[in-house]
Amino acid sequence: MILLAGILIGLLLALGLGGRPSRLLHLSFRSGWTVALALAVQVVLFSRLGHSVPDGVARVLHLATYALLAAFVWRNRHVRALLPLGAGMALNALAITVNGGKMPLSAAAARAAGIDPAPQSNVSLGAHRLAWLGDVFALPRGLPLATVVSPGDVLIVLATIALVTVVSLGDRDRPALDLRRLREPLRSLQFRKVALARSISDFGDWLTIAAVVGWVYHGTHSTAAVAVVMLVRLAPPILGGGLAGVVVDRLPRRGLLVGLELARAVCVAGALAALVGGSRVAVLVALGCSGTLTAVANAATTALVPTLLPGEQRAAGNALLALLKDLAMATGAATAGAALAAGYAAPALAVDVATFVVAAVLLRGLHAIPVGRDGGRALDGLRYLRGRRVVLLLVVSFSTATIATGLVNATLPSLLAGRGLGSGGYGFGIGALAAGAALGEALVGLTALKPTADRWLGCGLIVVAALFAALALADYGATAVLCLAAIGCVDGTTDVVYSTVLQREADPRLLGAVFGFSTSTMTATMVAAFALAPVAGRLLGSTGVVILAAGILVLGGVVGLVAVQGARRPRLRAPAPTSA
Repeated sequence: MILLAGILIGLLLALGLGGRPSRLLHLSFRSGWTVALALAVQVVLFSRLGHSVPDGVARVLHLATYALLAAFVWRNRHVRALLPLGAGMALNALAITVNGGKMPLSAAAARAAGIDPAPQSNVSLGAHRLAWLGDVFALPRGLPLATVVSPGDVLIVLATIALVTVVSLGDRDRPALDLRRLREPLRSLQFRKVALARSISDFGDWLTIAAVVGWVYHGTHSTAAVAVVMLVRLAPPILGGGLAGVVVDRLPRRGLLVGLELARAVCVAGALAALVGGSRVAVLVALGCSGTLTAVANAATTALVPTLLPGEQRAAGNALLALLKDLAMATGAATAGAALAAGYAAPALAVDVATFVVAAVLLRGLHAIPVGRDGGRALDGLRYLRGRRVVLLLVVSFSTATIATGLVNATLPSLLAGRGLGSGGYGFGIGALAAGAALGEALVGLTALKPTADRWLGCGLIVVAALFAALALADYGATAVLCLAAIGCVDGTTDVVYSTVLQREADPRLLGAVFGFSTSTMTATMVAAFALAPVAGRLLGSTGVVILAAGILVLGGVVGLVAVQGARRPRLRAPAPTSA
């Protein structure tokens, strides 16, 4: 059944990315008989037919089926998508071998799935060696075909999805998944400068955020005070996005980025002086100013990508920027944690000031392809968005999705604590989301996106809605974390495709307005979701909030599909904005 699930998900993903699943009909493998024989033996062993087979013989035959499957993977090792499948089978075989022919089964997972293993099954509640490689994830009993799966099974599903997607997207000249695609944008010296500068800047940014949060909590021991810090950091990008819509398209983007990095250095220097002086209010004011400028810098960077890379490299470029941002967030926050543990909050902010200066120096020598005009009336971008239905609907679609994700994010601590993960549940959940997002971003960067891949924007949101529903039903902690990893993976793919489609659909002279408006609306809806989450939680409970979020995501997905459909109709390009 897990193979069938992988095939179905792979078909949906392939269709969403514009692939042709009919290519699967032309797929041929070497030594395919080994798979058929292995499956036939397993069917016999774990059905009534196997009741008469002695236990010792059954164990040997069971392990022999894994040897047959391993031989199949080795014979077809040129198919890269089969490598994770082989790894998954190897993990399962290892767990079964060290437990005398039985797969370890978590009692808690069995209860969550509502199953009671039969004596003749291949799982055992008494198998304890390498139990973490056993069946530790439970598909909730509220879902059809509820069962338990192992980490190896998860890898097998991922491999099946990858195989179906790769074959459907492939062409004769180049494989669908190719590591070289992620390297191609880095051949551009100008893109390398931008990527390096923003990575250094983002590292410093998260260094400051985490350091200030820790400093405030250490001084107040108040979660409310920490919430104020996060609100001060989160709310200003609403203003910053609007500011980006006015200035990014009116000023040379290279000079604007340099100025923004230096201005952020000044803001953090002010925060450093306030921190040394013990003025919490002044620190928050400086942090808010930095957040406003960060929103402008993010919009300017995304608007700059089409002037640095050709169209076929933009998806990989966006994926690289997203991956580097995730890495910077993780390392910056971890470094701040280490600094706070050693009692050094102020030096962390001093390092941040230096990162902004270094980023500004790197961006000084930037040369971008002209887009035809710098300047124009401040409201040109808003008028363009009002008349460009496709772009406007895409932004509305993702802003609607932000409401859903904001509700779930705010509800996640109570949801995961109720799944048996305790106070550390939120950290586990966010870690799973981040790891999944990085995987999704990398997959898009490795993939040759077809022109029809924009339909994945709506489909992806609907897939996340289904995963939210599974998260709501999952009453077992390990399964909830696995659902969050899957949500992060799909979310990572949609984020990169979203940026790439907007860069393609919008007038390149007004990309700053488009991404600035996008930043403002999505940040505003996120803040609104955080504000609504406590009320929704009291009325619906944490599970009800997640189900509500799933419904909102379906709405956002439908709007995204409508927007993409409109993009495919013949249209006249909107008239270029006039100069002042």
